[in-house]
Amino acid sequence: MASKNGSCCLSQQDREKLLREIQSGERTDVPESLQKEIDALGSDAVTAATSQGEMSTDKSISANAAKDHNDLALLESFGTGCLSCGEDDDHANLLLCEGCNAEYHTYCLDPPLRAVPSGDWFCSTCKAEMVPLEDDDGLEQLVSALSPTFTSRFGEVCWAQGGVGFGWWPAFIYDPRLVVGTARKLARQNLGKKHLVYFFECHDAPFTVLTSSKITKWEDGLTDDFHLGKSF
Repeated sequence: MASKNGSCCLSQQDREKLLREIQSGERTDVPESLQKEIDALGSDAVTAATSQGEMSTDKSISANAAKDHNDLALLESFGTGCLSCGEDDDHANLLLCEGCNAEYHTYCLDPPLRAVPSGDWFCSTCKAEMVPLEDDDGLEQLVSALSPTFTSRFGEVCWAQGGVGFGWWPAFIYDPRLVVGTARKLARQNLGKKHLVYFFECHDAPFTVLTSSKITKWEDGLTDDFHLGKSF
């Protein structure tokens, strides 16, 4: 681009490119300001400038090549078969870790697995880095044993009766496996009997447990004008 006084304002990269074109004879329409600089510096300076630009480009290419090589080496360490035996075969029994993409045969593990597990699988290294939720309080197994009638309401937006004087309030039925601390313990103690409910816009104590009689479907609440403050 040109400056306000008409002189040439080029970036260092464009400047070096222009100098190389001038030196090779490819460019004859040299800006006056740059021609004055070339005349003042002499041809040796032009050669040095273009050489420096080529060296800079070479270094950039070398750096990119090194990065690509490192990335390739990293990729080659995974996805090429079982990291235990080194063989890329028997894909029906080749497990892929969801954490690091490492591959292992079921029978190459220690201890070996008799069959391919259902769901996500993690290698021993990734498992060691995963912090057990609430010290494995058994909640996962307890929830899986509940009736589908109870668990089907997990994730439901509803109306909940928060107590005397509060009426019905917008709420959310939480899956107790997704919470920690006091709310998780409260849900575990009442599992199967009461739902863990989260009240929207309640900042002091948003979680509580309620029986189904204290919970109404969202659509039914709208029909009964709960959104207008009705409490019957």
